[in-house]
Amino acid sequence: MGRGPKNYEEKLITPEQAVKLIEEGWRRADLHVHTTCSFDVLPARDLNPESLYEKALKMGMDYVTFTDHDTIEAYEILGWDHEKLVPGVEISVYDPEFAGTRFILTFSSLTGRSSLSSWKLRKSNMT
Repeated sequence: MGRGPKNYEEKLITPEQAVKLIEEGWRRADLHVHTTCSFDVLPARDLNPESLYEKALKMGMDYVTFTDHDTIEAYEILGWDHEKLVPGVEISVYDPEFAGTRFILTFSSLTGRSSLSSWKLRKSNMT
């Protein structure tokens, strides 16, 4: 097995490295954000979709994805047509062979509401 980082600091890049990457076309993104719409997130105002979206913009994020557990409610609350918002969802898998498995899906090339609503309908038919 390979050697992983010993501590958090080893995973970080320097501000100079960040500037260089941005100049090369890299973008800043947080593509795995849970809001108060997830069943296991405390109902704090700072964690609602509106607050987290605004915080991401203030932090300079180019993109943000809400990946709440088995729900797209954050997009219904916030709206689907926000610049820099990439729709997504974290889906639970109920299969004894893959117990505990979760999938993160982002839908950058889909139309948002209609695509995720179709997923929601299919999901409700599986339970």
